[in-house]
Amino acid sequence: MRIDIHVHSSRYSPCSWQSPEEMVEAALAANLDGIVFTEHDRPWARRELADLQQQFPTIRLFTGAEMTTAEGEHVLVYGDLDYRQLRPFVQGTRLCQLVRQMGGVSILAHPGRWGQPPPLALLDAVDGLEVGSSNITRAMSWQAQQWAESHGKFVVVASDSHYADTLGSFALDFSTDIADEAALAVALAAGDFSLYPADRY
Repeated sequence: MRIDIHVHSSRYSPCSWQSPEEMVEAALAANLDGIVFTEHDRPWARRELADLQQQFPTIRLFTGAEMTTAEGEHVLVYGDLDYRQLRPFVQGTRLCQLVRQMGGVSILAHPGRWGQPPPLALLDAVDGLEVGSSNITRAMSWQAQQWAESHGKFVVVASDSHYADTLGSFALDFSTDIADEAALAVALAAGDFSLYPADRY
């Protein structure tokens, strides 16, 4: 099951100009089996996502969030989470702790994007690191992989698409069916996936 786990839309990410419908259509054109909307600092409401899912029954739609931490880093969060307890601009270590207590997974998005290494405490706190996306250069990818190895973290790739033309350029191939956000978090934590495209890593 191929899923792009880092996708934005104009619904809740002001840095994206593409509607959710356009992003889903692009995902279908890219032969994806699912996408995760990771809007900035907020999830999709369940009813709202269900309504969009009804329009596109042949692809799985999930919600997560890309949370901004007090350190200025961005952390992707996944799982059946109580987002009322997750607020932007809290310490990254506290955010990761809360997500883990809820059975979720936290992943540091585009680490080193501003030319500075992430705080060591945050590297220790997250579960994984994003090492490939449309916003990660080869040099950033290499450095992120080194950080992941030295801190014992799993690695993921995802498009980080804000526009339809990059959606599906990076994704994860899961070996099991992913039915909901809770199953997604379990599969991520277990490393039950491979990176797409595989020949870049």
